[in-house]
Amino acid sequence: MHKQDARFRGFMGRLSDARFAWKFYGLNVVLGLCLTALTLYRFSSLSPSPSLRSSLCSDPASTPKIQWAEYVTHSCSTDDLWLLIDGFVYDLQSFRSRHPGSESICGGAGEDASDIFRKIHPSYVRTDVLPQFCIGSIVR
Repeated sequence: MHKQDARFRGFMGRLSDARFAWKFYGLNVVLGLCLTALTLYRFSSLSPSPSLRSSLCSDPASTPKIQWAEYVTHSCSTDDLWLLIDGFVYDLQSFRSRHPGSESICGGAGEDASDIFRKIHPSYVRTDVLPQFCIGSIVR
């Protein structure tokens, strides 16, 4: 075997490894971008307009008041799903079937779900998704 042939085979081996790596990692990047786009598309229909976003839950003093006893009665039944997050009450019944965590959404129902919510969700969910579901602030 000639010395140049061995070098050529070594180079081609590295080239084919590089092609495999590019295909493998490139495929992962493409799949990651597709999943990100799908997630953004799914939540884009949930994002309220900026005017809605700033209205109801921006100030606890101007929101409707909900008594604690009423909140508890609507916590997590088949017809109702109210959650208390950071002093505001959200009616999430219409979102229940689309929640990525399925029925885990009921985990904090009937109590203050703020800590549970913050541990699981990124901050954009609180600022971009929740405001459209706000129905008032809690009064204990």
